[in-house]
Amino acid sequence: MNRQHEFRTRDDYYIPGSFVLRNRFSTSAKPFGETDPDVLRTLEEFATSQRLVELSENPIPGAFDYAHMRAIHRYIFQDVYEWAGEPRVGPDTWMTKDGPNVLDATDPTPVAYAYYPGGDVMNEAAEAEYAKLAGKGFLRGLPLDEFVGECAETWGELNTGGSALLGEELIGAHDE
Repeated sequence: MNRQHEFRTRDDYYIPGSFVLRNRFSTSAKPFGETDPDVLRTLEEFATSQRLVELSENPIPGAFDYAHMRAIHRYIFQDVYEWAGEPRVGPDTWMTKDGPNVLDATDPTPVAYAYYPGGDVMNEAAEAEYAKLAGKGFLRGLPLDEFVGECAETWGELNTGGSALLGEELIGAHDE
């Protein structure tokens, strides 16, 4: 991959002096990309929605393993982020992000969710989770209530792996 910037730490993903992710919507006045997070979100939604339509018509063949998911991520976000499809490199420690209580939607109190540190620990956890999913036959043929439980558990594990940076996903994330 021909990169214009090297990503060695979590801070390298951000436009200097901001919490906006570096992006491909650069101009001479904005060499690191769009700086307004609302505009970036709109541009990201437009670009990725087009790529999702393309994928629905022409799926990327693969084994639905970690490498395949990274290829799908790369395809969807290729117009937005230079690192699309690449495992994130940081932080070196666990990070947390506050969010809604997904186990009790009536509870308005935010819950802190822990995310793996970047690098080998995160990659190994993602590989293991995708292997576990494959070992369960990708949840095909399960009764609905069992499918929902297994799907939620798998989604939760893959989400806390946080192997790829998504624009909105890391807003509010911080080192634990």
